[in-house]
Amino acid sequence: MTRQMKQVMNYSLYPTVPAVNGFDDNFECSSSDAASIIPQIQQPDMDQIFDDKSNFRMIDGKQFVSCDYLFDNPGYITTLTGKFTPSTNSSTISGHSHFSHRTESYVWSQQSRDIFAIAALGFGICNVTPKQILKIMHNYGLTRERVASHLQKFRIAVAKQNNVSVNDIKNWFKPTQTFLPELEYISEQWKNEAFKGFGTEDIQKLVTQYDIRQ
Repeated sequence: MTRQMKQVMNYSLYPTVPAVNGFDDNFECSSSDAASIIPQIQQPDMDQIFDDKSNFRMIDGKQFVSCDYLFDNPGYITTLTGKFTPSTNSSTISGHSHFSHRTESYVWSQQSRDIFAIAALGFGICNVTPKQILKIMHNYGLTRERVASHLQKFRIAVAKQNNVSVNDIKNWFKPTQTFLPELEYISEQWKNEAFKGFGTEDIQKLVTQYDIRQ
């Protein structure tokens, strides 16, 4: 048996992790269930191997990585999929790497979008801050940065739907493609020049009204 043959047969080969269409917020992997995550392949054809790096093999034009390398370098899966990031509380169990992954993305549901709109318009779309919106949406797992990004996009969308530039937005403007009684009520209040905006408790009442109606 050739030296190359020995190297390969002692080598635990698993295919490189494919891109993931969907992901779980609490994805976990351990050495005991690696085979359920990355299917093991049959013994490779020796003639197909043309990359002799220590942790990688090329078979039929596909790259494979050793199981040991995956457990020693959990961040490698992150690089491949772009879907997961290693948890900061990674630990070693029985000499094997055990790690968790959390998504960096936030998926805006229709409910969270509606409540965001109620909060943004209630405080006044012209000058509302992410900090104010987070007072209403503190249970939604949002960060200040995510709220700021969504607020910018929200203002642009409202301006476009009302055929004005972002600098010309008025507090009584509302999304024209979304109808909510709460937004209609808020808009009407802002048309009164003496109106100074809703307080946090007032907006929370509107959110509660929205929740009851759902």
